[in-house]
Amino acid sequence: MRFLGIYLYLFLSFSHHSSFSAAQAFPGSVLFYVEGDFFHTYLILPDTGAYTWKRYEYAEASYYLKGDHSVSNTFKVLFLSTPATVGEYRYASLPLAERPRSERFSFLADSAGFSDLRRFVESWITRSDTLDGAGSPVFYASPVPYTWANNCHHFVLKALQAGGIPVAAGRHGISDFWARRELRSQCVADTLVSAK
Repeated sequence: MRFLGIYLYLFLSFSHHSSFSAAQAFPGSVLFYVEGDFFHTYLILPDTGAYTWKRYEYAEASYYLKGDHSVSNTFKVLFLSTPATVGEYRYASLPLAERPRSERFSFLADSAGFSDLRRFVESWITRSDTLDGAGSPVFYASPVPYTWANNCHHFVLKALQAGGIPVAAGRHGISDFWARRELRSQCVADTLVSAK
């Protein structure tokens, strides 16, 4: 019975695949991506500077940067408010998947909505406080502490909301299952991507 439940979860998680057609874009629209697997979700945004794409990941600082997966720290991460980080990765071309089996969701926003989304992302970054890295990636302190109500899924869903994409962030950000359901409901396409 447990095998059937796992099969159904995987089938529902990965069965909705579609291809994106450029004809779906509207004038002045911006194409960007959300990618994730069972544990982690992040944004991949086009950039007009020296880099073509930037990836933004929100995470708990000690767990993500220091690799502190001890029982006591895991308890803190799950149940207490702890310091957070936003990692900024820079790419010359659209990056390949980082994880073995990820799902990439394609989204379109108008230019004003995309600007609002970018402002939201910046509001979660303290650029004057670099925690780790130089070049790519760079991990900045976040003014928003990491809690069960502010995790990577919430960060992504709230960013989409700021960009005018009608997703629900509340309880849907608590788990990957609910977050993916929200992402699928509003994306223009989703695709399985695998790390090489």
